Amino acid sequence: MSRIDPSPLKVSLHGMSSRMQKMMEGYLSLVCNDIALLANDQDSQAEIVDLDLPQSRTLLKERIAKSPSKPIIVISLYEVASSEVIYVKKPLVVSVFIHALLTAKKMVDGKQTSQSEQLKDKSPVILRTSGQSAKYKPEQKSRKKTSSRSSTKRKRRSRRYKIAREATKLLSEMSAVEEITELQPHKNQRETVRYIFEGIEGYIKVKTLIGHNDHAINVLDISSKGACIHCTTDLKTQLKLILIINLSDHPEFKINARIIRKNKKKSCYGLVFDKHYHDLIDLLFETALPYKMI
Repeated sequence: MSRIDPSPLKVSLHGMSSRMQKMMEGYLSLVCNDIALLANDQDSQAEIVDLDLPQSRTLLKERIAKSPSKPIIVISLYEVASSEVIYVKKPLVVSVFIHALLTAKKMVDGKQTSQSEQLKDKSPVILRTSGQSAKYKPEQKSRKKTSSRSSTKRKRRSRRYKIAREATKLLSEMSAVEEITELQPHKNQRETVRYIFEGIEGYIKVKTLIGHNDHAINVLDISSKGACIHCTTDLKTQLKLILIINLSDHPEFKINARIIRKNKKKSCYGLVFDKHYHDLIDLLFETALPYKMI
């Protein structure tokens, strides 16, 4: 009978912003301290990768190629259909996230068990007499120990779930605050990677009482969460609009957005999108437009 390793799973974090990494470290220590603990890349048995940053997909491919034997847990707002990873949807649900950690733990324990069984096959066989086997019955003792251990684990798990519900709420609120603060008008303090692409043409549609007014714009920089545009028309903050981007050999890309700040002297406006548009950034890369990161 194979013995399950009771020690926590050693995990490492990859592809996360500094804030998200700190939140995840606190989340693991508070909710999953007896299931998983943080370790460096070399000592880790499994990896957790945040797939919602532009460079994360490239990072994931590198991690799979570098450590094919390690289980990889991917957390993302968007579904990841791959047999090479364990997918957990954001915002994190305690039971789902713990199940992913336990799945990774089973995979690690299974590999260790198979290796130990191979060593046992090579070890010498010890024979016992019938009298010795009748006197010694280890199965009954192991059942008693197993039942007491399982009851203790259930109690710990119920206490942990109570704490975990509150921790999950806190993590979701902190993530929401992180997204809001990243879009505040501070100089270059957003964690989101912004890109300056050359040659993006487009316009905005502003709703009126009669219909829509179209205004030509230039996209100064853009990310999956928002953009900075130049427009000669005087627009108000908090105005909702539709940003339309024209790309060669591609249909128009329409984005629901809102103005959160403006610079009247430079005729510049900061937009926040209604959701993450990672597919837009991927499309801009596919069009092979010259760009630089800021």
